[in-house]
Amino acid sequence: MVETLKVNPEALIVEIEKISKRAIHPDLPYFRQCYLKCFNTGCGELRYIRASLYFYSLFCECGAKPVRFCANQTLLQKYSIGEPKETLSIIHALRTQIAHSLDPTGNDLDLLENASAWFRRHTGQDLPTTDAQWVWCHHQIVYMGMDLLKSIKCFLGEI
Repeated sequence: MVETLKVNPEALIVEIEKISKRAIHPDLPYFRQCYLKCFNTGCGELRYIRASLYFYSLFCECGAKPVRFCANQTLLQKYSIGEPKETLSIIHALRTQIAHSLDPTGNDLDLLENASAWFRRHTGQDLPTTDAQWVWCHHQIVYMGMDLLKSIKCFLGEI
């Protein structure tokens, strides 16, 4: 049986929007509408893919400038378990590795190496091969994404 994570990024997004309206501007949303959902069902690989695409879309497309701004602030690190800029870089590399046919001999080598290094750190291999490994990678992506969301919420609350 595959473990299902009990996470709710959408609830954190609502909290971030409320804080942002009070702290920054009442009419400017922090995130643009994200139409992808962070589904938590299916085989491990599919769950990993969905989570990677979701957090990429949320952080790099829907919240692009505000998220990058917050990630560059040293105060954000105070609230984060991980390293916010590294989290964004890894999510970008993993999403790009999923979504594109990357050339290991060309300009894509850095992205491929970042993705492979992350997989090695979490599974001991360049690419997961079992459902359990994919589930573990899914959990790691979700933990990273939720950590960044929680950090942003705390950071904006300090403004």
